[in-house]
Amino acid sequence: MNIILFGPPGAGKGTQAKFLVTKLKGYQISTGDMLRDEIQKNSDIGKKIIDDMNEGKFVSDEIVNNLIKNVIFDNQKKGKLIFDGYPRSLSQAKNLDHHIEDSLSVFDDIGQVVVDLGSGGGLPGIPIAIRGPEKQVVLVESSSKKASFLLNASNRLGLKNVTVIHARIEDVDPTTLPKNYEIIARAVGSAEYLIGLTKKHLDQPGTKLRLMKTGDQIKSETLPPGYTIKKTLKIPSKGKDKSRMLVTIEKDG
Repeated sequence: MNIILFGPPGAGKGTQAKFLVTKLKGYQISTGDMLRDEIQKNSDIGKKIIDDMNEGKFVSDEIVNNLIKNVIFDNQKKGKLIFDGYPRSLSQAKNLDHHIEDSLSVFDDIGQVVVDLGSGGGLPGIPIAIRGPEKQVVLVESSSKKASFLLNASNRLGLKNVTVIHARIEDVDPTTLPKNYEIIARAVGSAEYLIGLTKKHLDQPGTKLRLMKTGDQIKSETLPPGYTIKKTLKIPSKGKDKSRMLVTIEKDG
């Protein structure tokens, strides 16, 4: 069970959060403390926070959401979070709900070996790995900075079922990956484009491309010859588009 405390400044959110931490053996998540910690570390995020404050701006939702994202997928804290000061806006509330729901919406429909294409901040790969320690999850990320973050995050979370590969997917040797793997992507490009990137992987027996798409996106897709949409499965969504699908693409034959 996670708890979110709402209230204006001075209402006692922090006091109640500390009480609940003791009572429920939970973890207090204070965005104020997290922002101050980034400033003290003189991190890139901390410098951006200072710049915003010096310009008289509120700290952006993007910064806050990224900090929160690293916390909500901590396996040790899962189900024991007490949010103090988050979300502070409708945008932050939607972000929190979206990341948790969207990343895990496909959990029951994917196989035991998952390759997260262009993993970025670890979505959906890290939530899948946390919920399913029996699954093997490979995070493929071309950005060295993001790959470093993924490696650090998976190590700190104690995810022994996660492997991080710093490379473009087209440069990854399929023979170095476990057999019968599925490549999953959260709509980072058109199906045709992604098939082009993963062509040599789809040549491997048992390999599938799984795309998280909306109904409108699927209708507009054109697949290159030799590839077929084998299955479309509706996945839960609280967003504006209720027609989100998990699309399975395989090479013919």
